[in-house]
Amino acid sequence: MSEVDKDPVTTRKAWNWLPPLPISEQPYFVWPVQPIVLIKHLIGRGFLLSSPGICILLAFIGWSILGPVERWATLELDWVAQVYALNLGIVIAVGGGLHLYFHSYALQGVKRKYSTIPQAKNDSRFFSNNQVRENIFFSCVSGITINTAYQVLSMWL
Repeated sequence: MSEVDKDPVTTRKAWNWLPPLPISEQPYFVWPVQPIVLIKHLIGRGFLLSSPGICILLAFIGWSILGPVERWATLELDWVAQVYALNLGIVIAVGGGLHLYFHSYALQGVKRKYSTIPQAKNDSRFFSNNQVRENIFFSCVSGITINTAYQVLSMWL
């Protein structure tokens, strides 16, 4: 183990924010079971307001937008394009919204950022010399396309 791994002060210099340690137990694993605490956890950030809860909500919304299941039996460009457009809209809304909140407007500040290094501009490591533009390009062109291909294949099968 290196000196950096042993010393939390050095680690704090390497990373701007660390969660409070030790990480507390989730109410799922507390014995004896505390039903009120568990229900409050599930209704709050434990499930409904967590990433999986939001993904499930988006799945239900997408399912209702994409229409009847019967039309997925034949592979047609109209519903495939609709799936792609829906995925693109979700990435723009969620990814773009989070980028605006955390980076463009910096509404949270740097208090809980893991790294305070700003996103690269005029950097030859990125094909457009801009980290944000490259991230947008690869998310929209390859990421959404591959995700849509898997989704369409699953829906069609």
